[in-house]
Amino acid sequence: MVPFAPGREPSFRASTSQIGMVVVLLSLSMLFGASLVAVLVTYSKAPSWTPLPLNSLWPGTALLVLLSLTMEWAARALRRNRHVAVQRGLTLVFLLGTIFVVAQAAALASVSKAAIPADRALPTFCFALLVILHALHVAGGLLAVAWVLRRAAGGEYSSSRRQGVVLITQYWHYLGGVWLVLLATLHAIF
Repeated sequence: MVPFAPGREPSFRASTSQIGMVVVLLSLSMLFGASLVAVLVTYSKAPSWTPLPLNSLWPGTALLVLLSLTMEWAARALRRNRHVAVQRGLTLVFLLGTIFVVAQAAALASVSKAAIPADRALPTFCFALLVILHALHVAGGLLAVAWVLRRAAGGEYSSSRRQGVVLITQYWHYLGGVWLVLLATLHAIF
């Protein structure tokens, strides 16, 4: 049997929204990848590279892991039509994401204070580039969570209509993975 014979529909059909999410994630991969390459090239060409204290990044990392687990919990609750649990989970995701952005701002401030001397300007810039780039995408994810939460509160999702929750779950898992790659890179060069 030919899977894509004329007149026969393929067995897998992605929605327009899912295709859009794939395009967004591929685009973000290129952006984050290019930023990492730029930082690594800068690092390799720098005449001196002063290490920066990175311990302030670990609380944010724990928040992102907890956020991703909470998002997964909310998505599973929706599959069981547990609407109150979905709303609680999305609210908690929003709060954890907000705290993450605040934690990243605090981490950036602590590293910037420690990096005032001129010999730390380039490493501090590279650090800030990666942290701020990721934090901006987390902030964008917060807007999406607020939108999905509003729709969930309006009863627009169910076990058979869950695309918004599925897409935002994919986005948060992606951001968590990106953060782990960024963190590993920062620890490798600092």
